[in-house]
Formats: sequence, C-alpha cells, structure tokens
Amino acid sequence: MYMFINKIKVYVETHSKIAGFLATIIGIISFLPVLYVVYKTKKTINFPYRTLILALLSNLLWIYYSVAKYPKIDFK
Repeated sequence: MYMFINKIKVYVETHSKIAGFLATIIGIISFLPVLYVVYKTKKTINFPYRTLILALLSNLLWIYYSVAKYPKIDFK
C-alpha cells in the first residue's frame, strides 16, 4: 500500500510541475493575438475570443498546480 501511495505522490508532483509550466507558456502566448490586433487596427474594440479561452485554460492550469502542490492548506 505504501508503494502505491508513493507512486501517486510522484505522479501528482510530476504533473503539477508540467501544469505550472504549461500555464506559464499558455498565459504568455494568449496575449500575443491581442497585441497583434491592437497593433494592426490601433483599436482595442477588436478583442479576439481565442485569447479569453487561452487565458481561461492558463488559469485553470494554475489552479490545478496550486492544489496539487499544496494539498494541505486549510482555509478556515
């Protein structure tokens, strides 16, 4: 039983690091279309929806990362 729990712990630690890395990359990439549209049109009205989806994905990965990294935080 101990080996099984240890394997799960290693699995979660590995995947939480990957999720944190992906969240950083996606968070940076998600704003590139916005910068391009604003630069080309000189207006902020044309906001790409793909940017919002990528930002949401990035934030969800950050939430997963924090829950996996710090599972014993008590919010009392």
